[in-house]
Amino acid sequence: MDYKSIDEIYAANLCFRETLGETMGVITPDEAKARPADVKWSIEQIVEHVSIVDEGMSRICAKLLGEAQKASLKGGEVAISEVFRNYTQNGEEIKLEAPERVVPTGERSVDDSLTKLNENLVAYENLRPLFLEFDGINPKFPHPFFGPLSAQDWLVMSGEHMKRHTRQIEKILNKIRQ
Repeated sequence: MDYKSIDEIYAANLCFRETLGETMGVITPDEAKARPADVKWSIEQIVEHVSIVDEGMSRICAKLLGEAQKASLKGGEVAISEVFRNYTQNGEEIKLEAPERVVPTGERSVDDSLTKLNENLVAYENLRPLFLEFDGINPKFPHPFFGPLSAQDWLVMSGEHMKRHTRQIEKILNKIRQ
């Protein structure tokens, strides 16, 4: 993960979204609800979690970029924090516990979660001009595990989070289909 521009981050995140969509496209409703004994959440719950987190991250990005805009902090460069860069390089090995506010309720269907992800995609696209014009590095918002992260960190995290859970879904699906 060595992004040179905001557009590269957006392109990578779009690929992660497409991969999640393709993965979900081959899963039956019964598979989505199944939960092997050694798995905490069903695929349906994971997709709900991803949609909740993605929406929250887009709001955090909007808040941070709004602060930069209000303070007339111009941007231009891309700089991902070292703590987050280390996570993305070793993400598969790190076990994180979801805070209560992003734990799936089980009340959202896969289709509803995927619809929410598409709505979040629109929200991120609406933020792209702000990422290109204003400082996405200095205003920070704390992550429960990583500490203070910039809007750019949160933007990268939205894709990395989706990629991480898509891999998790694929592993669960393999267990279900064995």
